Amino acid sequence: MRQRRAGFTLIELLVVIAIIAIMLALLLPGVQKVREAAARVRCQNNLKQISLAIGMFHDQTGRLPPGGDNKEKSDGYPAQIPYANYSVAAKEAEWSWAFHILPFLEKENNFKASESVVRTNPIPIYHCSARRVANAYGTPPVAKIDYACNAGANASPTGMSGDDGPGSDGVIRRSRMKRLKWQDIEDGQSSTLLVAEKRMNKAAFGISFDDNEAYCTSGWNGDFELYRVASEQPARDFIGSPTDTTPQKEFGSSHSTIFTAAFCDGSVRSVRHSVNLTTWKRACSRNDKQAYSDSDF
Repeated sequence: MRQRRAGFTLIELLVVIAIIAIMLALLLPGVQKVREAAARVRCQNNLKQISLAIGMFHDQTGRLPPGGDNKEKSDGYPAQIPYANYSVAAKEAEWSWAFHILPFLEKENNFKASESVVRTNPIPIYHCSARRVANAYGTPPVAKIDYACNAGANASPTGMSGDDGPGSDGVIRRSRMKRLKWQDIEDGQSSTLLVAEKRMNKAAFGISFDDNEAYCTSGWNGDFELYRVASEQPARDFIGSPTDTTPQKEFGSSHSTIFTAAFCDGSVRSVRHSVNLTTWKRACSRNDKQAYSDSDF
Protein backbone atom coordinates (compact mmCIF):
# COMPACT_ATOMS: atom_id res chain seq x y z
CA MET A 1 0.00 0.00 0.00
CA ARG A 2 1.41 3.40 -1.04
CA GLN A 3 1.90 6.01 1.72
CA ARG A 4 0.67 9.52 1.11
CA ARG A 5 3.51 12.05 1.23
CA ALA A 6 3.05 14.80 3.83
CA GLY A 7 3.16 18.43 2.71
CA PHE A 8 1.37 20.96 0.52
CA THR A 9 0.67 20.59 -3.15
CA LEU A 10 1.52 23.51 -5.40
CA ILE A 11 -2.14 24.43 -5.70
CA GLU A 12 -2.60 24.41 -1.93
CA LEU A 13 0.46 26.61 -1.47
CA LEU A 14 -0.82 29.12 -4.03
CA VAL A 15 -4.19 29.22 -2.28
CA VAL A 16 -2.49 29.95 1.07
CA ILE A 17 -0.37 32.71 -0.49
CA ALA A 18 -3.47 34.24 -2.10
CA ILE A 19 -5.32 34.23 1.23
CA ILE A 20 -2.37 35.91 2.97
CA ALA A 21 -2.20 38.53 0.22
CA ILE A 22 -5.90 39.30 0.57
CA MET A 23 -5.59 39.61 4.35
CA LEU A 24 -2.64 42.00 4.00
CA ALA A 25 -4.55 44.07 1.46
CA LEU A 26 -7.40 44.37 3.94
CA LEU A 27 -5.14 45.15 6.90
CA LEU A 28 -2.70 47.66 5.38
CA PRO A 29 -5.19 50.54 4.90
CA GLY A 30 -6.19 50.15 8.53
CA VAL A 31 -2.56 50.19 9.65
CA GLN A 32 -1.91 53.30 7.56
CA LYS A 33 -4.92 55.04 9.06
CA VAL A 34 -3.70 54.21 12.57
CA ARG A 35 -0.24 55.60 11.75
CA GLU A 36 -1.77 58.74 10.27
CA ALA A 37 -3.96 59.24 13.32
CA ALA A 38 -0.96 58.75 15.62
CA ALA A 39 1.06 61.31 13.63
CA ARG A 40 -1.78 63.83 13.90
CA VAL A 41 -1.96 63.33 17.66
CA ARG A 42 1.81 63.88 17.97
CA CYS A 43 1.52 67.11 15.97
CA GLN A 44 -1.33 68.25 18.19
CA ASN A 45 0.81 67.56 21.26
CA ASN A 46 3.82 69.33 19.73
CA LEU A 47 1.83 72.44 18.89
CA LYS A 48 0.18 72.43 22.31
CA GLN A 49 3.60 72.44 23.98
CA ILE A 50 4.86 75.14 21.62
CA SER A 51 1.85 77.37 22.29
CA LEU A 52 2.25 76.89 26.06
CA ALA A 53 5.96 77.76 25.79
CA ILE A 54 5.09 80.97 23.93
CA GLY A 55 2.57 81.77 26.66
CA MET A 56 5.16 81.20 29.39
CA PHE A 57 7.62 83.43 27.51
CA HIS A 58 4.96 86.15 27.50
CA ASP A 59 4.28 85.64 31.21
CA GLN A 60 7.96 86.08 32.01
CA THR A 61 8.82 88.95 29.67
CA GLY A 62 5.51 90.74 29.18
CA ARG A 63 5.62 90.32 25.40
CA LEU A 64 5.48 87.64 22.73
CA PRO A 65 8.86 86.29 21.57
CA PRO A 66 10.78 88.18 18.91
CA GLY A 67 10.41 86.86 15.39
CA GLY A 68 14.05 87.49 14.52
CA ASP A 69 15.38 89.39 11.54
CA ASN A 70 17.74 89.22 8.60
CA LYS A 71 19.55 92.51 8.79
CA GLU A 72 21.33 93.38 5.58
CA LYS A 73 24.33 95.60 4.98
CA SER A 74 21.98 98.14 3.39
CA ASP A 75 20.23 98.44 6.77
CA GLY A 76 23.46 99.68 8.34
CA TYR A 77 24.54 96.35 9.81
CA PRO A 78 27.76 94.47 9.00
CA ALA A 79 27.04 91.63 6.62
CA GLN A 80 27.18 88.06 7.95
CA ILE A 81 28.02 88.76 11.59
CA PRO A 82 29.10 85.43 13.15
CA TYR A 83 26.36 84.21 15.49
CA ALA A 84 29.00 83.26 18.06
CA ASN A 85 29.87 86.96 18.46
CA TYR A 86 26.29 88.07 19.10
CA SER A 87 25.44 89.66 22.40
CA VAL A 88 22.19 88.76 24.17
CA ALA A 89 20.57 91.87 22.69
CA ALA A 90 21.78 90.98 19.21
CA LYS A 91 20.41 87.45 19.51
CA GLU A 92 17.06 88.88 20.54
CA ALA A 93 17.06 90.99 17.40
CA GLU A 94 18.29 88.30 15.01
CA TRP A 95 17.37 84.81 16.20
CA SER A 96 13.99 83.21 15.70
CA TRP A 97 11.04 82.77 18.06
CA ALA A 98 11.74 79.01 18.05
CA PHE A 99 15.16 79.67 19.60
CA HIS A 100 13.84 82.03 22.27
CA ILE A 101 11.22 79.64 23.65
CA LEU A 102 13.68 76.74 24.14
CA PRO A 103 13.97 77.25 27.94
CA PHE A 104 10.19 76.82 28.20
CA LEU A 105 10.39 73.51 26.33
CA GLU A 106 12.90 72.12 28.84
CA LYS A 107 15.73 72.78 26.37
CA GLU A 108 17.74 75.19 28.52
CA ASN A 109 21.00 73.44 27.59
CA ASN A 110 20.33 74.00 23.89
CA PHE A 111 19.44 77.62 24.57
CA LYS A 112 22.75 78.24 26.33
CA ALA A 113 24.86 76.13 23.97
CA SER A 114 27.38 77.27 21.39
CA GLU A 115 26.28 78.31 17.95
CA SER A 116 27.30 75.00 16.40
CA VAL A 117 25.25 73.03 18.94
CA VAL A 118 22.20 75.24 18.49
CA ARG A 119 22.39 74.90 14.73
CA THR A 120 22.99 71.16 14.52
CA ASN A 121 21.06 69.60 17.44
CA PRO A 122 17.51 68.73 16.32
CA ILE A 123 14.62 69.53 18.66
CA PRO A 124 12.20 66.56 18.41
CA ILE A 125 9.14 68.64 19.32
CA TYR A 126 9.78 70.80 16.24
CA HIS A 127 9.23 67.86 13.87
CA CYS A 128 6.13 66.27 12.37
CA SER A 129 6.56 62.48 12.37
CA ALA A 130 4.36 62.17 9.28
CA ARG A 131 6.92 64.20 7.34
CA ARG A 132 10.40 63.28 8.57
CA VAL A 133 12.41 62.13 11.55
CA ALA A 134 14.10 64.64 13.82
CA ASN A 135 17.49 64.76 12.12
CA ALA A 136 19.73 67.49 10.75
CA TYR A 137 19.26 68.04 7.01
CA GLY A 138 21.09 69.83 4.20
CA THR A 139 24.73 70.61 3.42
CA PRO A 140 26.06 71.23 5.98
CA PRO A 141 23.37 69.43 7.98
CA VAL A 142 21.48 71.68 10.42
CA ALA A 143 18.43 71.27 12.67
CA LYS A 144 15.06 72.14 11.09
CA ILE A 145 11.49 72.94 12.08
CA ASP A 146 8.16 71.79 10.60
CA TYR A 147 6.03 74.52 12.19
CA ALA A 148 5.69 78.22 11.43
CA CYS A 149 4.43 81.28 13.24
CA ASN A 150 1.54 83.35 11.95
CA ALA A 151 2.92 86.34 10.04
CA GLY A 152 -0.49 87.62 9.02
CA ALA A 153 -2.58 87.69 5.88
CA ASN A 154 -0.22 89.62 3.59
CA ALA A 155 1.79 88.04 0.83
CA SER A 156 5.40 89.07 1.33
CA PRO A 157 6.59 90.06 4.82
CA THR A 158 9.87 91.59 3.66
CA GLY A 159 11.32 95.06 3.32
CA MET A 160 9.29 96.55 6.17
CA SER A 161 10.27 99.40 8.42
CA GLY A 162 8.87 100.64 11.69
CA ASP A 163 5.50 99.14 12.56
CA ASP A 164 3.99 99.13 9.07
CA GLY A 165 4.27 96.97 6.00
CA PRO A 166 3.50 93.36 5.14
CA GLY A 167 3.41 91.08 8.16
CA SER A 168 2.25 93.81 10.49
CA ASP A 169 -1.12 92.10 11.06
CA GLY A 170 0.52 88.86 12.24
CA VAL A 171 1.19 87.72 15.80
CA ILE A 172 4.91 86.94 16.01
CA ARG A 173 6.58 89.58 13.91
CA ARG A 174 9.93 90.60 12.52
CA SER A 175 12.13 91.96 15.30
CA ARG A 176 12.44 95.43 13.80
CA MET A 177 8.71 95.79 14.43
CA LYS A 178 7.18 96.32 17.87
CA ARG A 179 6.78 93.07 19.79
CA LEU A 180 3.19 92.42 20.72
CA LYS A 181 1.35 91.63 23.94
CA TRP A 182 -1.72 89.43 24.24
CA GLN A 183 -3.88 92.53 24.51
CA ASP A 184 -2.71 93.56 21.03
CA ILE A 185 -4.64 90.59 19.59
CA GLU A 186 -7.65 92.76 18.87
CA ASP A 187 -9.77 90.05 17.24
CA GLY A 188 -9.50 87.83 20.33
CA GLN A 189 -7.03 85.12 21.23
CA SER A 190 -9.45 82.28 20.48
CA SER A 191 -9.96 83.63 16.95
CA THR A 192 -6.35 84.35 15.99
CA LEU A 193 -3.76 81.82 14.82
CA LEU A 194 -0.46 81.58 16.68
CA VAL A 195 1.55 78.70 15.15
CA ALA A 196 0.67 75.95 12.67
CA GLU A 197 2.12 73.30 10.40
CA LYS A 198 3.66 74.48 7.14
CA ARG A 199 3.61 73.11 3.59
CA MET A 200 6.88 71.82 2.11
CA ASN A 201 8.45 70.20 -0.95
CA LYS A 202 9.30 66.71 0.34
CA ALA A 203 11.87 66.21 -2.40
CA ALA A 204 13.93 69.24 -1.34
CA PHE A 205 14.47 68.93 2.41
CA GLY A 206 17.47 71.04 3.37
CA ILE A 207 17.60 72.53 -0.14
CA SER A 208 14.55 74.72 -0.73
CA PHE A 209 14.92 78.24 0.64
CA ASP A 210 12.21 77.64 3.25
CA ASP A 211 14.24 74.73 4.69
CA ASN A 212 17.90 75.45 3.96
CA GLU A 213 18.78 77.09 7.28
CA ALA A 214 18.54 76.11 10.94
CA TYR A 215 15.46 76.73 13.07
CA CYS A 216 17.31 79.51 14.91
CA THR A 217 17.49 81.52 11.68
CA SER A 218 14.33 83.54 11.13
CA GLY A 219 14.12 83.62 7.32
CA TRP A 220 12.67 87.13 7.07
CA ASN A 221 14.64 87.68 3.86
CA GLY A 222 11.84 86.01 1.91
CA ASP A 223 12.82 82.44 2.79
CA PHE A 224 9.76 81.77 5.01
CA GLU A 225 11.57 79.23 7.22
CA LEU A 226 9.95 80.20 10.53
CA TYR A 227 6.80 81.96 9.40
CA ARG A 228 3.95 81.59 6.94
CA VAL A 229 1.24 83.92 5.61
CA ALA A 230 -2.40 83.45 4.62
CA SER A 231 -2.12 84.98 1.17
CA GLU A 232 -2.24 81.53 -0.45
CA GLN A 233 -4.42 78.45 0.03
CA PRO A 234 -3.12 75.96 2.63
CA ALA A 235 -2.11 72.70 0.98
CA ARG A 236 -0.66 69.27 1.54
CA ASP A 237 3.08 68.60 1.08
CA PHE A 238 4.10 67.77 -2.45
CA ILE A 239 6.97 66.00 -4.17
CA GLY A 240 8.51 68.40 -6.64
CA SER A 241 11.95 68.76 -8.16
CA PRO A 242 14.78 67.90 -5.73
CA THR A 243 16.66 70.94 -7.04
CA ASP A 244 13.76 73.40 -6.71
CA THR A 245 14.73 76.06 -4.17
CA THR A 246 11.42 77.97 -4.35
CA PRO A 247 10.17 78.68 -0.81
CA GLN A 248 6.61 77.79 0.15
CA LYS A 249 4.66 80.65 1.75
CA GLU A 250 1.52 78.82 2.82
CA PHE A 251 0.50 76.72 5.78
CA GLY A 252 -0.20 73.02 5.27
CA SER A 253 1.11 69.61 6.28
CA SER A 254 2.07 66.05 5.39
CA HIS A 255 -1.29 64.82 6.67
CA SER A 256 -3.78 63.74 4.04
CA THR A 257 -6.60 66.25 4.44
CA ILE A 258 -5.89 68.50 7.44
CA PHE A 259 -3.16 70.47 9.17
CA THR A 260 -2.87 71.28 12.86
CA ALA A 261 -3.04 74.83 14.18
CA ALA A 262 -2.49 76.34 17.64
CA PHE A 263 -4.36 79.55 18.46
CA CYS A 264 -3.42 82.37 20.79
CA ASP A 265 -5.68 81.06 23.56
CA GLY A 266 -3.69 77.79 23.63
CA SER A 267 -6.34 75.74 21.85
CA VAL A 268 -5.22 73.32 19.11
CA ARG A 269 -7.53 72.65 16.17
CA SER A 270 -7.55 70.71 12.93
CA VAL A 271 -8.00 72.79 9.77
CA ARG A 272 -8.86 71.39 6.35
CA HIS A 273 -6.40 72.06 3.54
CA SER A 274 -9.48 73.12 1.59
CA VAL A 275 -10.53 75.75 4.14
CA ASN A 276 -12.06 78.82 2.51
CA LEU A 277 -9.18 81.25 1.93
CA THR A 278 -11.16 84.27 3.11
CA THR A 279 -11.91 82.47 6.37
CA TRP A 280 -8.26 81.53 6.77
CA LYS A 281 -7.14 85.12 6.20
CA ARG A 282 -9.49 86.24 8.94
CA ALA A 283 -7.99 83.68 11.31
CA CYS A 284 -4.46 84.90 10.52
CA SER A 285 -5.11 88.62 10.90
CA ARG A 286 -5.12 89.75 14.51
CA ASN A 287 -6.93 93.03 13.86
CA ASP A 288 -9.17 92.87 10.78
CA LYS A 289 -12.39 92.85 12.90
CA GLN A 290 -13.85 90.11 10.68
CA ALA A 291 -15.65 87.25 12.42
CA TYR A 292 -15.78 83.62 11.32
CA SER A 293 -17.04 80.31 12.66
CA ASP A 294 -14.89 77.37 13.76
CA SER A 295 -17.17 75.19 11.66
CA ASP A 296 -15.66 76.91 8.61
CA PHE A 297 -12.39 75.07 9.32
